[in-house]
Amino acid sequence: MRAGPDRVAFFGGDLEVEVIPALGGKLSVLRRRGGQNVLLEPPDFAHRVADVDGAFDAHDTSGFDECFPTVAACNVGGHALPDHGQTWSRPARVTHVGSSLRIDSELPGARFSRTLRVHGSTLEIEYEAVASTRMPALWSSHPLLAVRPGMEILLPREVRSLFVEWSANGALDARVDWPVHDGVRLDVVQPPSAGRAHKLFTDTLTEGACALYDPSRDESLTFTFDPREVPCVGLWVCEGGWPTSRASKHYTVALEPCSGRPDSLADAVALGTAFVLEPEVPRRWRMALMLSHGRPQV
Repeated sequence: MRAGPDRVAFFGGDLEVEVIPALGGKLSVLRRRGGQNVLLEPPDFAHRVADVDGAFDAHDTSGFDECFPTVAACNVGGHALPDHGQTWSRPARVTHVGSSLRIDSELPGARFSRTLRVHGSTLEIEYEAVASTRMPALWSSHPLLAVRPGMEILLPREVRSLFVEWSANGALDARVDWPVHDGVRLDVVQPPSAGRAHKLFTDTLTEGACALYDPSRDESLTFTFDPREVPCVGLWVCEGGWPTSRASKHYTVALEPCSGRPDSLADAVALGTAFVLEPEVPRRWRMALMLSHGRPQV
C-alpha cells in the first residue's frame, strides 16, 4: 500500500488514470493498462496534503495539476494569489458519474470543474469555471511528464519562435527561434547534466495540437484542443536547471495548453490577455490527451 493521500482509480478503454482528491484532483497516473506512467513521479517530496495556498515547490511538484486563476503568484484587485493558482492546494470532490469522473474544486469566489472520459487510448477532459462575481482569470494545464534524453517536443508547424517567460540564469533572451536557436535544438530533450530550465510560450495558435515523442520506443503523447478556446501552449523544459533554491534538480517537460500568457494574472490583466468570468456564467473548454505508437502528425 502506498502512503500518503488516498487515490481514486479510473479505468476506461485502454487507459488507467489515478486522481488524488486531497491534492486538488491531481492526476498522478496516466498510462496504458499495464504500461508505464507518462506523468512525473514525485522527484523530491512524497505526496502529502498541501498547505492551502502554500509554496508549490515545497510539495511534490509532480503529476498533472491545473493552474487557475493564475500561474505565477501575484496581487489582483487587492487579493494575493498564490504560485500555481488556488486549485492544487485545496481538496477536490471526486465523483463517478456513469462512465465519467467529475472533479469539482471550490475556490474563493469560484468553482473549477473537470469531467474525465476515456475513449480507447484518449483521455478527454471537459473544463468548466464559474465565478460568483465578475473576475479576471488565467488557466493553464500543468502536466509534468516523465522524460528521457532524445525525446522530441512537437509544436504546431506555424510556430517559428517562442516568448521567453523565464530562463534559468537568464540563459535565453526575451524571444527565441523554434525549434533551433543559436544552433541549439530546443525541441530535443537533453540529459539532466545540461542544467537548463526555461518557460516558453507560443503566440496565439490556429492549430490545436502539441506532442511529446519518444523515438527510442516509438511512442507519443499528443494534446489536442480547439485554439478558439485554448489559444496558446506554454512549454516548461527542466533539464536539471530547477529548483534554483536547492541542489536537487528536476528532470521533466510540461506541455501546457493554456488560456493565455504570461504566467501572472496581474500582468495578463494589464496586457488584456486574461479572460473575464461574468457572475454565474459558466466558461467551458476541452482538451484531449492521446497515448499512441508512432510519430504524431503535429
